[in-house]
Amino acid sequence: MPSGYEVCLSFAGEDRVYVERVASALRAEGVAVFYDLYEQADLWGKDLYQHLDLVYRERAQFCVIFISKAYAEKLWTRHELRSAQARAFQENREYILPARFDSTELPGVLATTGFVDLTKTDATSLTRLIIEKLKTSRLRSPVHSSSAGSAALTAGELIESNIVACARCKGTGTRDRDGRPPTCPVCSGIGQVRIAKQPNDEIVSCKFCRGDGTRDRDGKDPECPACQGAGSFAMAHPMVTCAACNGTGSRDRDHRSPLCAVCKGRGLLSLNAIPIIEE
Repeated sequence: MPSGYEVCLSFAGEDRVYVERVASALRAEGVAVFYDLYEQADLWGKDLYQHLDLVYRERAQFCVIFISKAYAEKLWTRHELRSAQARAFQENREYILPARFDSTELPGVLATTGFVDLTKTDATSLTRLIIEKLKTSRLRSPVHSSSAGSAALTAGELIESNIVACARCKGTGTRDRDGRPPTCPVCSGIGQVRIAKQPNDEIVSCKFCRGDGTRDRDGKDPECPACQGAGSFAMAHPMVTCAACNGTGSRDRDHRSPLCAVCKGRGLLSLNAIPIIEE
């Protein structure tokens, strides 16, 4: 599974026929979409409560909520909605995109929120609207366009307080970094990634991949296992160099696998994580 999606779909099983048409059309257009049937192998054996929370709260650019009477009655859809709402609360832009099969009310989804009426919109039309929303969002983005020929950003370049240029593609949005397909699997073509951080954390470069986002450090697969391709991570002050790997993030100190077991490839340790020896 990629580290991020352009859109995730939240729906009740009773509405699957319509939603599957949308998911299939999005996939055909090259959109990175989270749809449960496309993720069966990856979801197998995972703690779905925690994993779906991560997907709907952190890993998508937009979340389409397919509202219906059945949606309001399901435990899993309510869980997905709460996760999406937690993300929306932190955003300064729209994240949840409501699409209604009926007039069912959902907690936290205001009646004044713009929505798509699915009784008047077929799956093909909704797909076009989602793609247009993604395009509009990219035009508003502070990052350069990820289309072919756009200038690459410095890997890990700080854009906002917790958003950096994707190290895996250097902000181009493509895996080969020259503006051509396939889409970057880390940022899903957006060219930027969000680093989870607390208010007092600092964004620092990954030592295992030296901020490049890949394990072999030449811009090819696979993604760095320490930073998952972001090239950066957040850590609380104060920090010290990891003695076990001499700050390289690698156990054998030649910047190859395996990751240092002490710092998990980061090359740094927060003083808060250092054990206190009692006399």
